[in-house]
Amino acid sequence: MYVVEVRNKTETVVIHDDRIPDNKAILGSESKVSASVGAAASFTFTIYPNNPGYNKLLEWVSYIDVINTQKNKYLFRGRVITIQPHATSEGTFYKEVTCESQLAYLNDSIVTWQKVQMRPADFFKQLITSHNAQVDQERQFKFGRATVTNNTDNVYCYVEDGLKTLNELQTDLLTKEDLGGELWVRDEEDGTYIDWIRDEKKKADQEIKLAKNLISIQSKPELTGLVTVLYPFGASEEKSVSDENVHDVSTPRINISSVNNGKKYIEDSELIAMYGRISGSKNWDDVKIPSNLLNKAREYLNSFKALKIAYEIEAVDLAPLNLAVDDFQLGKYYHVINPVIGVDDWLRVVGVSININKPLLSTLQIGDQTKRLVDYQLNNINMTRAISSLRRSQQENLMQISQLQQENQTLARNYRNLYQANEQLATEFKEIKDLVDKMNDTNKDVTEPVNGDWTPVVKHAANLMKVELTSDGLKVVLARIKQESGGDQTIVNNWDSNAQAGHPTIGLLQYRQDTFDYWAINGYQDIRKGFHQLLALFNDTNWLRDISVSGGWGPTGQKRYDSLPN
Repeated sequence: MYVVEVRNKTETVVIHDDRIPDNKAILGSESKVSASVGAAASFTFTIYPNNPGYNKLLEWVSYIDVINTQKNKYLFRGRVITIQPHATSEGTFYKEVTCESQLAYLNDSIVTWQKVQMRPADFFKQLITSHNAQVDQERQFKFGRATVTNNTDNVYCYVEDGLKTLNELQTDLLTKEDLGGELWVRDEEDGTYIDWIRDEKKKADQEIKLAKNLISIQSKPELTGLVTVLYPFGASEEKSVSDENVHDVSTPRINISSVNNGKKYIEDSELIAMYGRISGSKNWDDVKIPSNLLNKAREYLNSFKALKIAYEIEAVDLAPLNLAVDDFQLGKYYHVINPVIGVDDWLRVVGVSININKPLLSTLQIGDQTKRLVDYQLNNINMTRAISSLRRSQQENLMQISQLQQENQTLARNYRNLYQANEQLATEFKEIKDLVDKMNDTNKDVTEPVNGDWTPVVKHAANLMKVELTSDGLKVVLARIKQESGGDQTIVNNWDSNAQAGHPTIGLLQYRQDTFDYWAINGYQDIRKGFHQLLALFNDTNWLRDISVSGGWGPTGQKRYDSLPN
């Protein structure tokens, strides 16, 4: 599903391609792309000496592309910034590599002093043009969309000497209360564009729901900068020429004491009851009238009653399974449903972490949901009630289990009394047991299911392939058989992407013909025989880990034998 390429000027090397069986161009198991809205993404991976790109990686020189082959689009584009070699006590060598995305290229250029008074879009374009003039073509951007503006469609600021371009964008555009917005980099056929836009409120088709694809969810309020007691300050007080302190280096700011019963602060009893007394201040440099300053202070303090709730979610991406139209995408809104904690809302993905070796599982950071403080408290109460209800149900179930155990104990005592009273029954029981043991011995060499049960066939195949099969391992194999074919060793899948590509999956474990041919044992090469497929399964050194994954599976280990071992 993912291909990773390293580009060094005119040379391109593939260092990861999970579509090819037994491919050496595979990165370590914890190779992750992590991205957040408005920030440079990162790609971290581990690479081993047998990888063709092991010695092709150069810090600040090599460019990295991560391509989603299923969607034919880039998951990540950027450059290598750090390479850390390692050696273990067992003699294993590897490198840990960290990459940064294209947005970080804006740290390769600087700005110089300038007085700015122009349209925000024009200033943004000017900064991108200046950046392009300072870097090579690979790190340049085409000017894209700039839809962010303010009431006056004007930005007035002073640019400081030596700031990085990205820092200047954040200082005088992105963090301004009347502007804001987000930077987005997009790759088109004619080049790389950079946009400055607001959240476009795009909703995704894929749903994230408990008992469907939601694995875990954690929530917490975003309380950064919380104050419950506020000291507001306005512009600096103007001094007259006759004022004896006119030559002081600094002058005090306007405060609200004259319109607030002599107090320089305001407080909120509801916030104090929740969080205690937390003092803080805020300056409004353009406010010169105390009454206006008091109004702004009240509005600001009241804003802390509307909490931003952040969530961290672990979920299964249904797109690779063809069960959803689109995959998890940064910046989109998803319908998240978990009645246990009272979540049923459209929430925005503001951060995502994707392991390219485990593409089904994604960790999502979800934010931008605002709730009143009273609603958040009520939600916690409802969640507590829901958990209490679940606990009561659990206790009732435990009581029922205890009652059943007592009944079973009574039945067991009655059975023992009856058994002891009838020695003939004991003799017959022994004869039956001997017969069952004899049947089990006979089934050791069975290659066809017994009354639909594949258990003896699995055990026989494992024994022939010198595999120590535990009871848990047996359960995993039987579960995979049930999931893939329902026990039908001749079934052919004619509907999925493999079939559409001309390679339908076949039989008990749903192998593709080319994959089965590679792993099959000589003399046991009939793909429509379940016993032959089981021998091929146990021929994979990673068989247990491979079939234990959720969703579809495929062999990733080393081939053990060409023929049955002696």
